[in-house]
Parts: sequence; structure tokens; C-alpha cells
Amino acid sequence: MATGKMFGFNENAMRVSLSRLVSRDMVENITRGFYRLTENANPINDFIDLWRSGEQRRRAWPEPLYCVLDLARSSKKDLWIIAAMGFVSIATNLWARPDNLSTGKGQLGNRMNRLGLDEGAILFTNARLSTRESTRCLNQYDLQALTSAYLKTLGQLEQSLKALHELPVEDAMKESFVLGGKAIQVLSKDPLLPDELMDSTDRAALWQTMLQYDQVGREIWSNRHSESPNVMPTLSYA
Repeated sequence: MATGKMFGFNENAMRVSLSRLVSRDMVENITRGFYRLTENANPINDFIDLWRSGEQRRRAWPEPLYCVLDLARSSKKDLWIIAAMGFVSIATNLWARPDNLSTGKGQLGNRMNRLGLDEGAILFTNARLSTRESTRCLNQYDLQALTSAYLKTLGQLEQSLKALHELPVEDAMKESFVLGGKAIQVLSKDPLLPDELMDSTDRAALWQTMLQYDQVGREIWSNRHSESPNVMPTLSYA
């Protein structure tokens, strides 16, 4: 409650939200006053936490080939998953992305299914697209926007690192959580395009800096909660 208040959340609203999450089996009350995420929330947490692997999440882009996803109909949740995996639309109910992810077809498909993708989805890897389809796919990636996001977030992290330990504890907690969350969102939902399409230097620099920033942020938060029992979930950024 104290941490929520620090971010401007009303205690009663937090209790109501926790109760709703418990009823949806997304959060469990493990002991009086302490909650943690359930296994139902693990697929999302696992996906977000992949940012730590950085450039290891991709491989060389062969030939080039594509991943193609065929889905007869899509919900809002499906579209979120598709976009989060870096797919773009190339035709009605058909999405594609460069086939340069280090995960194989089975692992990628399982990951998307665990996130809740419609069971009717069909995933093809090592697919060849026509020149028209390939152009349509690649033109949908806004390379300038991606680069701008890397550089802007990198600059914010570097600036924050210089002053974080000089801030009052609560201010440092809030800044590290909010700014760290922004950086992880950029990294976790990045399409991880191959070097043939864009230079990965800025993304790699952001990844390395965020690893450092995450460690500093965890130290700040763990010092604040040093008296709490060892049942609290690992701090992660939504």
C-alpha cells in the first residue's frame, strides 16, 4: 500500500484491484499482506524478461526468408501478440516478419500460444515471399522511429544513472521503475530486425545500458524492502 501510494494510487482502489486479480487467478495471496503473480501470469512475464537476452534473440537472416502467420480471424489480444513478436500485415489475416529469430518454429509457436494466440493460427518458417509481398512487409517497419526510440531511451537512462543515487529514496524508486519500464517496453517489443535492414548498434547499446540500470534499480528497491520476508516477487517492469 505504501509503495502504491508513492505512485499516487488510492489504497482502496488497490485493494479492489488486487481482489479482482485474485478472482481472475492472476495474483495469489500467499500470506497476510503479501501477494505474488500466479502461473497464469508467467507467459507474459517470461516474454517481457526476454529483453535480458538482447541480441541473442536473433540470428543471421538466411536467403532472406520470412516467418508467415496465417490466422482466419483475430481478436485484440491476438493483434497484440502478433505485433509484440514483430509481425506486420501483408494481406488480410496474413502477417510476416524476417525469419531471423533465434527461436525455432516450435518454440516461437509455443511462446505465442502460451501468450494466448488463437489456436487456429498457422505459423510457417523458412517461407519465401514474392518481391511484392517482401517489399510490403519490409516497408511497414519504421526504421527511423525505432532508432529514435533507442537513442531517446538510452539518453534518459544514461542521464538518470548519473543522478539516481543522489535523489531521495522514494524519488529514486519511482524514477528507476518508470524509466526502467519504458526501456524494457522498447526492448521487449522490438522487432529485432536483421542487420541487412538496420544497424543494431543503438539497440545493443540500449540493452547493455539497461542491464546496468536494472541492477542499480534493484539495489535501490531491495534496500527499501530489506525488512520484508523473502516471499516478494522479483521486481519487474510492466
